[in-house]
Amino acid sequence: MGNEVHIEIQGVDMLLAGMKEVRKQVREGIIEALSNAAHGIEEGAVKNLKANGSVRTGTLISSFPGNTSIDTTELTAVAGTDVVYAPYLEYGTTRQKAKPYFNPAVEDVRPKYLSDLKKAIGK
Repeated sequence: MGNEVHIEIQGVDMLLAGMKEVRKQVREGIIEALSNAAHGIEEGAVKNLKANGSVRTGTLISSFPGNTSIDTTELTAVAGTDVVYAPYLEYGTTRQKAKPYFNPAVEDVRPKYLSDLKKAIGK
């Protein structure tokens, strides 16, 4: 067995530590993008409600701030409201024309969210 070659790689620990730091930075960037998008959706929904004349009592508008939840383990965000009549306003009923406020807010935020995600993952 005289034809053996021994290879020693130095710096693997440093490389792995660097990869761990990059992973941490990417994760933080994704969390920030999620948070910004969820809050942007809420802000846009409130703006749209005011613009389309849907404010009567203020109940729906006041349900948005602080209703966002971010799951940093699953990397998900939830923005929205639990006001019962919210979907009727968004989509309309047989007696009331739809006054979309939430879906337009989502669409307005989408380009920046995708851009922020690309920055977070370094593309």
